[in-house]
Amino acid sequence: MKNIFIVSKADIVYGNTAAATRMNNYAKALSNKNKIYMLSFDKLLDSSEFIEAKKNIFTIQENKKDNIKIYDIISTIKAVVKFNKLYNGICGDKYIIYYPNTNTILFDIILLLLYRKNLFAEINEVRKFSSEGQTRLVSKIRLYLYSLIYESTLKFYKGVIYISMNIKLYYKEMNNNNLVIPILSDFNSINTYKKEHVIGNEGLLFLFTGTVSFAKENLEELIFGFKLFTEKYNNSKLYFYGSITDNNKNKLLHIISDLDLSDKVKYKGNLDRNDIKYILAKADCLLLPRNNNKQNYYGFSTKLAEYAISGTPIILTNTGVIGDYFKDKENCLLCEGYNRQSFKDKFIEFVSLDKNEKIRLSSNALETARLHFDYRNYSDILDEFIQ
Repeated sequence: MKNIFIVSKADIVYGNTAAATRMNNYAKALSNKNKIYMLSFDKLLDSSEFIEAKKNIFTIQENKKDNIKIYDIISTIKAVVKFNKLYNGICGDKYIIYYPNTNTILFDIILLLLYRKNLFAEINEVRKFSSEGQTRLVSKIRLYLYSLIYESTLKFYKGVIYISMNIKLYYKEMNNNNLVIPILSDFNSINTYKKEHVIGNEGLLFLFTGTVSFAKENLEELIFGFKLFTEKYNNSKLYFYGSITDNNKNKLLHIISDLDLSDKVKYKGNLDRNDIKYILAKADCLLLPRNNNKQNYYGFSTKLAEYAISGTPIILTNTGVIGDYFKDKENCLLCEGYNRQSFKDKFIEFVSLDKNEKIRLSSNALETARLHFDYRNYSDILDEFIQ
């Protein structure tokens, strides 16, 4: 039985992020044959004792207080020293899956220096393209430069795991030992409750979950499309759940006010990861409106894995590798474009579907997830790769 550490500066254990969801699915996929140790380096400054959260999955005890955040060289070194002590305290074969996040180049370099022979990287986007969504020039330049430095280190990892074939092809010269693991679904989290909605006094509930980012998620065109749709169906709702920056929240509230949609479009706050399935099941339709910019072309939205097992039909756009898995009128409603008119047309098309057609779409999406995204499908593949 191998010992596999899944580590990041981000809160991959308890966080409400795509990173946490994906890495927890990795842990579950690998835990049937291995012992898994999950931790965030930020948490290590507050605690350094593992507890067994699930069978063969060990994590750092969560502290409900604010954790110390690592921003400087000294705290970075302290966290790595604590990690090294934990790592050396485990006997047997040991490997590390590292989930890098923005501006962690010091961690990247230290981990490579210490654990290169057993270190694997998990890559889910080409970060220099994510810099395009930054509004501040300083942030844009810093992220772009970090990305260039990070890309140059990929060849030193023992192996790299990519979330899509597009990213693998982009980095094909960087590391010959690689694997593609798509977005992952947890079929143990399927919620069988489904609220029945009909167009009428209650109207339809359209839902977006995830990071509420105008640049990445194409939300302005979505909201304008919804405004056009409500000119005919004025009792429907559009709710946003997820993390949001002050700039994005101000922009959202400004657009809602300008379009006179305050009674129809609402930001409902962030969700605990365990509550997402209930919110998704209660909606009538789930939305993934991204445009096909370079960031999204090389990415693969992890929320789509949760959408697909929710029992709720999906309206989405064709970005990146989505077209490899999702087809219009087969397991979703796929927008032909990325603009407000395309969204309006799909909203109206959704209204025209009867109950059986909606059930067919959501059932087919569930089957797609079962065939391609169920984390259990990748247990053996991951286990064979991490060695």
